Amino acid sequence: MPPFTSTLAIQGRVRIVTRRRTDQTVVTDSGWRTNTVTNAALAAIVQWLTGTGNIGYNPTPYPNYVELGTGSGTPEPTDTALFAPVAGTNTRVAILQPSASNPAQAEWIVAFPASAPAGSYTEAGLFTADGTLFAHVAGLTIELSASTTTSLQWVWTLSVG
Repeated sequence: MPPFTSTLAIQGRVRIVTRRRTDQTVVTDSGWRTNTVTNAALAAIVQWLTGTGNIGYNPTPYPNYVELGTGSGTPEPTDTALFAPVAGTNTRVAILQPSASNPAQAEWIVAFPASAPAGSYTEAGLFTADGTLFAHVAGLTIELSASTTTSLQWVWTLSVG
């Protein structure tokens, strides 16, 4: 039997765009930033692929909300939380879907509500409903205020090499 040479890779990217509420003019656009996919996310993917996490009444949860924080540092695959999470910033994903342009991409889109705590944030995490961190990005500038709308787009691309 020939040696196994293929590898599966996941690359995550995040983009945050803030617009003025009055005319939707872009105030800031982070551009695409890479993120760190956590070990918990990789374990969940293996459970999904093997069906072991989707039996019975407690299926393996999928990421469906984003939380912001004010911490700094370098995200690691072993992270289980943000460096400095801010209460009240967890926002449910509005759109969760395969990418229309690439079937090997998953896409999450979040629009932070006007009720989100105003302030400056430097990190974001993609979480499941049970609080499991799937991805972490830091070194950002995210501004939430009553006069702006902020959206976050998270994309994971799977590739085989």
